[in-house]
Amino acid sequence: MKTAAHFLPLLVIAACGIGCAEEYQNRPAPAMASTTDRWIDAANNYVYMRNINQRGLLDDVNRTIYIDNPSRLSPWPIVDMSGNPR
Repeated sequence: MKTAAHFLPLLVIAACGIGCAEEYQNRPAPAMASTTDRWIDAANNYVYMRNINQRGLLDDVNRTIYIDNPSRLSPWPIVDMSGNPR
């Protein structure tokens, strides 16, 4: 005949499992920020998007005030550093 001391480890494991099951039900993937990205991936995507938007905004400002191209006052085409005329 088995005593209660034999079942004590099983009771402890079961009690721990119940607490974990509740936490798992509330948030099964705590490391995930969205369906496909972790929190660090979402932060990296945000920083990358902000960088692209800031660079695009600077390009737009340069185009608006006409400082994105060299002057065309010379009768000869101005050559870009890559060797291609602009």
